[in-house]
Amino acid sequence: MAGIPAMGVRPSGAAVAIDASGIQAALLDDAAIARVDDWSRVDVPAPEHWRSLDEVLAEAPAGAPIVLVIHGGVASLKQLRAAKRLGRRGRRIVLWWPAEGAFDVLEGSDRLRDAVQRIAIRLYGELAPPLALCVLFVRRGLRELRRTRLRPRALASLGKRVAKKLLGNGAIAEDLIAVRRLVLERGLESVRALLAETLARAKAADLPPPGADGVRFPDRGVYVRLDWWNAITSGGSYGHTCYVAAELAKRSEGMSCLMAHPFPLLDELGVPQQRIEAPYASWGEADLAGASEACLPTLTAALRRLRPGFVYERLVVGNFAVARACQDLGIPYILEFNGSETSMMRSFGGRGYLLEGLYLAAEKAAFAQAALVTVVSHPIRKSLIEQGVPASKVVVIPNGVDPERYAPASPEVRSEIRAKIGFDADDFVIGFTGTFGGWHGIDDLAEILPRVCAREPRARFLLIGDGTFRHLVDEAVARHGLEARVRFTGRVPQQEGARLLAACDAFVSPHNSHMVDSRFFGSPTKVFEYMAVGSAIVASDLEQIGEVLRPALRPADVGADEVRVRDRRAVLCNPGDIDGFVTALVGLAKHREVASALGANARRAALADFTWERHVDRLARAFGGVGGNASWEPRPRDGEPEPVRPPEPVRVPAVSREPAPAARARIAEVEDGFVARRTDEAIAVRALREAARAGERVLEIGAGPWTDLVHVVAPGASLVRVDFSEESRAHARRSVAAEGLEVASVSCAPGSSMIPLEDGSFDFVYAIGGVPEGFSTSRLADEMWRLVRPGGRVLLRSNAQRSVHYWLDLFWRLGVRSALVDQVSMAEIAARDASRRAGGRVPRPRIQTRSRLRRILTRFEEVEIHSDAGSEEDRLRIRQRTILPRVPMLGWNLVVTARKPCAD
Repeated sequence: MAGIPAMGVRPSGAAVAIDASGIQAALLDDAAIARVDDWSRVDVPAPEHWRSLDEVLAEAPAGAPIVLVIHGGVASLKQLRAAKRLGRRGRRIVLWWPAEGAFDVLEGSDRLRDAVQRIAIRLYGELAPPLALCVLFVRRGLRELRRTRLRPRALASLGKRVAKKLLGNGAIAEDLIAVRRLVLERGLESVRALLAETLARAKAADLPPPGADGVRFPDRGVYVRLDWWNAITSGGSYGHTCYVAAELAKRSEGMSCLMAHPFPLLDELGVPQQRIEAPYASWGEADLAGASEACLPTLTAALRRLRPGFVYERLVVGNFAVARACQDLGIPYILEFNGSETSMMRSFGGRGYLLEGLYLAAEKAAFAQAALVTVVSHPIRKSLIEQGVPASKVVVIPNGVDPERYAPASPEVRSEIRAKIGFDADDFVIGFTGTFGGWHGIDDLAEILPRVCAREPRARFLLIGDGTFRHLVDEAVARHGLEARVRFTGRVPQQEGARLLAACDAFVSPHNSHMVDSRFFGSPTKVFEYMAVGSAIVASDLEQIGEVLRPALRPADVGADEVRVRDRRAVLCNPGDIDGFVTALVGLAKHREVASALGANARRAALADFTWERHVDRLARAFGGVGGNASWEPRPRDGEPEPVRPPEPVRVPAVSREPAPAARARIAEVEDGFVARRTDEAIAVRALREAARAGERVLEIGAGPWTDLVHVVAPGASLVRVDFSEESRAHARRSVAAEGLEVASVSCAPGSSMIPLEDGSFDFVYAIGGVPEGFSTSRLADEMWRLVRPGGRVLLRSNAQRSVHYWLDLFWRLGVRSALVDQVSMAEIAARDASRRAGGRVPRPRIQTRSRLRRILTRFEEVEIHSDAGSEEDRLRIRQRTILPRVPMLGWNLVVTARKPCAD
């Protein structure tokens, strides 16, 4: 419970929490803290009352654990000094990251590690700005020297020119400002003060009631979008802005837009717009954070001149200027929030924003000031409610489509479009449009495309757009020689994209989640455009995509000899199910009447529920503070049962069969490759080989893809796999099926801390793909102890703390240089790095030392701990970045093998 117990009452579960100052403390009453012996999540309320450390220690029970409360990534030096003093008295020291809900034990060697990290962070903060100035000065000077080509007359003015660029408004000055902001966040004090004031004063102005017909808005509405760094002329967000503004203009006399960049489509739709000049010439993170303060006077003056009846803003990252201007002028403020940009950056940008905390605070201020928040999906609404936004003012309104611009083409027009892009009238054209982003499933599209072409001679692909991951498709096309059957248009204007879609017989939307910290929250505009065009759709059954396209067929339905469409709108596949997508597209190509019927049903659904007109009608009904009640709700799942996982242990049958010849060859190939490349994987392969030869029952506790199964499923071997996510399970099944193998599998509920299998039912238990959510390493070791028979063996792999990867890649590069260590724990940094490397969400890595692993496995015998030597690529990469001829601690992982003692 929050707060401090009454004087004289000493709860048995009490612990002493120490803040960053090292002198303020509070009592925590939670028995779960005493059980923490490894990194784990525990839900403990933050203390409300802080007092002096000596006073709290006098009140706490003798020997109560010490909890260091960390609001960044590493404990402060004052906390570490207090921990050292108190640790000598025999008290356990526990680290607590409240923002992550995570605890860990601070052991003796960890204190030196944390002290080194804290000192390194402080030194970098003090030395980086002057060092950056020197580097930039030298770089600019060398550039000028190269320009002069050592001509005496030019050299005479070199110093003057360099000084002018250093002191003027050129790129060098902007670089220096960015360095100061990103490293020390100096210069943002006024922004933080303005943001704090905006949040403190936040009070939503009441929305005026809608018109008598229930669909009109107050006159002189203003639509605002201020993403100066994002000049676009097409795409989902571009269309969303233009069509929503156009529909609002039909319902609000004198409607206009304030834009960072003019949108040509707004002019075509007859919506007046004016540009708000960018406050900066270039854009870094510090500029995003400072833009609200910089543009506020201009924005306030524009709104004061327009005297709007309401303001509707599409929120962009870091911006709270519109919320503040509406606050100052008393204007009703409607906020459109399309999902967390910080989450998108963590998932697809390789790292989080450096100033993520400031951006999240800006979002919070906008939410507090808004009278109504419109979101595109229920996962976003749920996340906002969890953040404290009142449910009554959050309304779910999916994206939509203009059914006149996106409509079926006549046979003559379709043939004309196809002729221009080089396709015949009887080809089966499969379309895709998008920005080729990480959430669009481009990796899956690159696998789907050649397999469909191999199975269906008339299949052709029309790919509209461009983006980060297009190279994956380019490589697949070149590798399979499909240049004549695939057309890339690149980026085209919105209107041209709508025209090209009408040439397609079917569309593919292979979205996958790949979010590292949330459910998929999108409402892809392309799905609604596909529906309106009236051609068949094959899409991922992923959150709102599946909700909008339901009722739907499944891939097996399309592959049948007789297909009954009835009211079905599309074919839905499990995310990442490549086989399903291929089966569905090939089936539609063979049953074109089914494709036509599905497309007609989808267009009828779009006209009934998902036009931009219906979108703004829902927004109008949300006026008056009934946002939650006006939300769009999905159709039920047509009676499809949700998966039910067994609450009690279940018996799993053994699996034993001779692998196919191709699989046997693959086994040898992968084994030899692993032995040659990585020591830790060679250890695992040798142990698995022994298990396979002995015909033992083997359990893999899975937390990632099934990359190791081919080593086990051999003559006489029996394997059971435990999975903690359906996405991982589906991917694994494809991998095993491709090898011609069979494996028995059991599902375990996400977050569960117990595996539903019988005690002592396996000869060999291993986990090398990470530790599942809901488990600590020690809890996983306990489960392995329970499941393995007496005399049986276990194998466990964990990330090594004493390694170059930890100190150079995670702590220095991602933690210190990218400033993440000031915001999140090293465990969170490791998790983000692992997800970035894997291209999607993966289990959280556990970082361990040899001594801690021995303590965790203390009940086992014959405990051996090995460190991998890294691959040749790893060794070369790291040695190129160090002056040492030999690199100790080169390995990334620790691999532990142990045996459970035989019963007496």
